[in-house]
Amino acid sequence: GQTISIAYSKRIRDKIEQSVGRLSKTQAKADLAEVYGSVTGELAGSESPLRIVIISSLAGGTGAGLLQTVCDIVRALKTEALDDIFGVLYTPEVFDSLGGASTGGVQPNSLAAISELLNGYWWNGAATANTGDVLVDPKESAAMTRAGLPQALTRSGPSFPFLVGRVGQGGIDHGEPPDIFHMVGRSLLSWIIDVEVQREFIAFNIGNWASSAMNNLQGNGVLVDEGATEEIGYPAFSALGFSRLSTGADYFETYCARRLVRDALDQVARFHTGSEMARTLATKLDTEDPQVIADAIADEHLMSFMHRCGLSELGPVENDILDAIRPPTKDQMYEDFLAEIKRFSGIQEEKTSQKTEEWRESLYDSLNNAQPGFLAGYHAAMEESTASWIPLVQGNVEVTVEEMVARYGLKATSSMCTKAAAQLRTEVADDLRTRDFANNNSWSTHWRDYSDEKLEDAWGKKIDSTDTRLGDATRVAAYYASLGGEAVLAERCAALAEEVAKRVLVPIAKALDDALYRSEQGLDVGGEWPAWSDADVPRDMEPPPSELPLIQPDDYNGLFVEMLADSVTEELKGAVRQEVRSKVISGDFLRRQYEDGVLHDSDGLLCVAIDHEWWPGPSATQGRLESPADLGVKVNVDLDRLEARARAWLHLTGSVFGDFLSTSLRSYLGSSSLMDSGRTSQREYDRRIKRFFAQWDAAMEVAKPLINLDAGLMPTVHPDNDLEPRRSFSQLPFSGHPVEADVRIKLSASGVKDSVIENLFSTDDSIKHVDITTSLDAPHSVLVIDSLLRPIAESWGEHRMSGHIQTFWSRRRARPVSEFIPAPQALISCMVRGWFTGLLLGLIDRGDGRSAVKIARINDTPAEFPFPYLSPESTHLDRLPLILEALGLAYVQVSLQSDLGPLSAYCELRDLGRSAPGAGLYNYDSLHPDLEDWIADGSAKGAIKDPVLDPSGGPAERIDNLLDVVKANQDQYLEDMDKERLKWARVPSSLSGPPQWTGLWRVISQELRKIHSIAERKKYETVSSDKRL
Repeated sequence: GQTISIAYSKRIRDKIEQSVGRLSKTQAKADLAEVYGSVTGELAGSESPLRIVIISSLAGGTGAGLLQTVCDIVRALKTEALDDIFGVLYTPEVFDSLGGASTGGVQPNSLAAISELLNGYWWNGAATANTGDVLVDPKESAAMTRAGLPQALTRSGPSFPFLVGRVGQGGIDHGEPPDIFHMVGRSLLSWIIDVEVQREFIAFNIGNWASSAMNNLQGNGVLVDEGATEEIGYPAFSALGFSRLSTGADYFETYCARRLVRDALDQVARFHTGSEMARTLATKLDTEDPQVIADAIADEHLMSFMHRCGLSELGPVENDILDAIRPPTKDQMYEDFLAEIKRFSGIQEEKTSQKTEEWRESLYDSLNNAQPGFLAGYHAAMEESTASWIPLVQGNVEVTVEEMVARYGLKATSSMCTKAAAQLRTEVADDLRTRDFANNNSWSTHWRDYSDEKLEDAWGKKIDSTDTRLGDATRVAAYYASLGGEAVLAERCAALAEEVAKRVLVPIAKALDDALYRSEQGLDVGGEWPAWSDADVPRDMEPPPSELPLIQPDDYNGLFVEMLADSVTEELKGAVRQEVRSKVISGDFLRRQYEDGVLHDSDGLLCVAIDHEWWPGPSATQGRLESPADLGVKVNVDLDRLEARARAWLHLTGSVFGDFLSTSLRSYLGSSSLMDSGRTSQREYDRRIKRFFAQWDAAMEVAKPLINLDAGLMPTVHPDNDLEPRRSFSQLPFSGHPVEADVRIKLSASGVKDSVIENLFSTDDSIKHVDITTSLDAPHSVLVIDSLLRPIAESWGEHRMSGHIQTFWSRRRARPVSEFIPAPQALISCMVRGWFTGLLLGLIDRGDGRSAVKIARINDTPAEFPFPYLSPESTHLDRLPLILEALGLAYVQVSLQSDLGPLSAYCELRDLGRSAPGAGLYNYDSLHPDLEDWIADGSAKGAIKDPVLDPSGGPAERIDNLLDVVKANQDQYLEDMDKERLKWARVPSSLSGPPQWTGLWRVISQELRKIHSIAERKKYETVSSDKRL
């Protein structure tokens, strides 16, 4: 993680800057105002302050390694949020359920992350301008320089670190990592959208964090509690807790939807193998072949399918296509055709007489003249009918396929489409051509024969124009000649039958096959969803541990069955399962909405969704210049689409489910309007209210911060803390409601101030839940966070006992020691100074590297520093950085022992580095009293090793000896550091190897210089004193 932060810091900076830049645009604020108005129904205020929350795991290598750098980049960008960076940090406890193999590194990662985080958080304490003389040097970072942000930092990491574990103070286990992530997501959502949470949680922490930390007094012996105000390591960690008290309708909806979907999915994917009809046919046909069974189902229902599609053309009276394409004005066209013949021939007009043969010629001529116009008109009308029929038949097929899928499943419906296409291409097209076209064409061609027959007994005679025989001959001639239109119609319908088979039914059959494949992919998942029974609700459909619902999982089955029965008419109650299943599969209610223009973005909701319309080839239509196109179609009956339709059905306006699922928290606990008066009994409301307050109490426990505090250590580390968390509530929609008074009492009992309570209540009838966000009442010392430190202690103990220390610590620390030690920089400087003081006076026994380093204590046995070390030692000079690196282990050991004993060695080291008891840590104004005593009389009181300093001579000689020893060490360290720099230049990878002391070089050099400077001043003062008269 640290490697990535250095290598990609410029990219990280650019991405963060781009995101912040988008938020700063005028349009972004306008969009936010619009969203706010849509959600709340209120006008947005003029200000929407920027808040930055950085979420990370302390347990992962990469995220934890990036944490400090990302925070520092945000801080250096000087955004509107300034230094107010919230951190939400997952503790290793969150990942316990993942098992040893995948969590072997989480404890050492966490130790490293905590150390880095505290080092950065405490870097410069709370220093202000008027105490600038105690400020340590600001932090400089290579990653920041690479990011183009080279400015030095007086602190690092998140400003407000909130820990999130798995088990809360109330003992509630919040479950698997996804449950906890879900909880944090909901909590953050509450931060974003609820004004009261923003005021009582976010704004409060920004304004009160520092003072709360300072006032959460730390007891003696916590190491970081001494020094000037600006040098103290004040408590750094709070913890986040969250719970939600809701109607629970969302989870009940999921249960209902998925119960419906599981049933529907089984129907569409397995009807051809699992239904009673399929089993009967399998027995009858003595087969288990799914395709054979599906074909048999299709055969039984093909006639119905053709009828419903409007494509039935076989049999004496089945003329769906002919009737649809035949011009609706056909009879009038015939009458007009007949009238025109009569007018031009003079037949049936003024009474005139001539020979029959002459009348026949007039009839022939008139008909031949009128026939082209008749046929042209017929053809034009037929084109209009065709253009109307093309979308009409598509719609018929869509609806019919939806119905058939709902009844007989995907495979049988696909077979129906395939069989229908084959029937249209062969039987229907052949029948239309060989029978309808051939007959009508023959009849229309031989119209003269049928006309002459009517004049058979009038040949050679002179007859009047009004002669009935002449009239009959004219009508017969016009009728048979008009059948030319029927011949064209038959050919057109034959072509359309072929085209609809090719361009509509075949694509739909393929889409059905694709849908079957997708549906089968969901069978395993769907099989885990609620069955059509009273079986237990699957765990993943229950509310997470952080949510306390009023509608509880035990209620789901009873409610579902009752409401389902009330969702259909009385006559359908016996088949309610089939009826509702059909609606979920077919989506007929959505198709009606779509056709009425109410439903938009329907592609994913309709069962049969059209991507683009079909159009027949030129043989089937000649009136429009359209390119032939197959139907673009998708059948949506996979798991997700079925669930979307099920939820749409559940939310139908005015339905039993729709009304119930839209119930708000306010209306669930009492009638909110005259419209629902009488629907729910007062007994039921009383039952709900009783459960509400029981769940309220449970929610208060669940919401407690997700860490465990060490009750045994608390009186020592934070003696004045009562462990009661601070709570923030989202809006409560109970103003003027029967439960208002009791809720107020509950809030007061929880420590919520009256002024806050007044702002919490509203009459908002859209609110379905109350969110409770908690945090520790003030930041706490890491020492008391048992759930964070104890697992690290246990893991360290296991690795230590097994001799696998390097496995525990390899690639964990990714920063120089000075940026890693979990202590303020002033304290680190003081302890380094104390180390050299102790070595000079024999008060520290640094041993031989095979045992713990010891430090003298007045009137007590020597205290030991943690051993073995985390990192390998290459020289005795490494022991100082190694014991300081191990300070985190001492914190961990405090948690394991529930006492501050493991810190006593560090406290002694700190005190050896001070000018005097109670003096500051960073500044060194005078030599430590033990050094002063040694200069005065050569004694080293309490030494546990031979002092490095030579006690011989007088004060002036001893000061010279002190100066010589310190100067020699300064020179040697400088020479060694130059050698290391040359080595790094030649072999950059050696930067990651030993020795360890180079990571502390800056502080070592600085503190040796301070000791030397004060000793020089002491020498001057001593000489001056000797010369005084």
